[in-house]
Amino acid sequence: TRAVTYAADGLDMTGYLALPGGSGPGPAVLIGPEGPGVSDVERGRAEALAELGYVALAFDLHGGRYFREPEDMNARCLPLLADAGRL
Repeated sequence: TRAVTYAADGLDMTGYLALPGGSGPGPAVLIGPEGPGVSDVERGRAEALAELGYVALAFDLHGGRYFREPEDMNARCLPLLADAGRL
């Protein structure tokens, strides 16, 4: 399991990738974070899914940031929700 960085929407995103044991291709699951961003909850889900044999990625929506204040989270999330096709 490890952090992975990728570019999306003009931002450097930091997701969390958990891989199952063994080698070869397998099923994959994307884990969408709750509003504040990727937290221990999403990382734990990714690890649990990897233990079941899935490749699991908790993806980032906020450019590596985690919002503790609702006002900050809303300022980032509300424009995303207004453009659902973009999600």
